Amino acid sequence: MGRLISNQLKGREPDRPFRYRDLGTMAVVGKNFAVLESGRLRMSGSSPGLAWVLIHLMSLPQLQNGLRVQIQWLWSYFSGQRSSRLIPEAPRERSP
Repeated sequence: MGRLISNQLKGREPDRPFRYRDLGTMAVVGKNFAVLESGRLRMSGSSPGLAWVLIHLMSLPQLQNGLRVQIQWLWSYFSGQRSSRLIPEAPRERSP
């Protein structure tokens, strides 16, 4: 999909028409539980969770990003600590 849009922005004609492929649905429900639905295949448990992790790591564009995310996920999984992604703001002064 990204190449198709990139080529269109560059003024190139697409090689073939875009076709949507439904790969199914995956969701992580808890630490060791996920669900997967793809066509007639329906799974739940820890195996779909492992598949979810592998698919998401493989879809990251650079090896460094994948390694960084993998280390963060492993740390979070084994330590139980979740990193917060908050952007703190300075407290506002109250007006009287």
